[in-house]
Amino acid sequence: MRIKSIDKENIEKIKFVMGSNHKIRKEKTPPGTYIYVFNIYNNELVRDLIKYETKFDDVVLKWDFFPDFLRGFIDGDGGIYIKKTSLEITITAKDKRVLELLNKRIGKTGSIYPHGSNCFTLRFNNTNSEKICNMIYEPKPFLYVSRKLSTWELWCAMKKQPITKMF
Repeated sequence: MRIKSIDKENIEKIKFVMGSNHKIRKEKTPPGTYIYVFNIYNNELVRDLIKYETKFDDVVLKWDFFPDFLRGFIDGDGGIYIKKTSLEITITAKDKRVLELLNKRIGKTGSIYPHGSNCFTLRFNNTNSEKICNMIYEPKPFLYVSRKLSTWELWCAMKKQPITKMF
């Protein structure tokens, strides 16, 4: 199993937490950018990851690690943006059902739109985006994509007021 990311820092954190000695490789992508790749050779861990993948509904709806799961989803297949006077979160996936489950778990506060010919995007704005960011970044987590957390921190500084908690 391989973990890929443009953010080397997160790959290094995953490697550290796993206590792995495996190397992180840098690969060139077709558009000419680079990604970092970490291969997992632990059969037991791979089986566990596959087990969770097949029980997606249970994982998404389970509360105890949902904020971490959601942060990972946003960090991997989403974005946090400041658009003039609003904060927007997007998550893109091929499977519309995945986005419907995420939206249901968050409280049906987002909207799902077609994205290209074979993907969908779940979009949240303003108050809902603030509540989601507060949930996934407070307290500050160990694993996150720096540029997305920085966007949240910039938004908070621009607002100069506390953000309402979601849960």
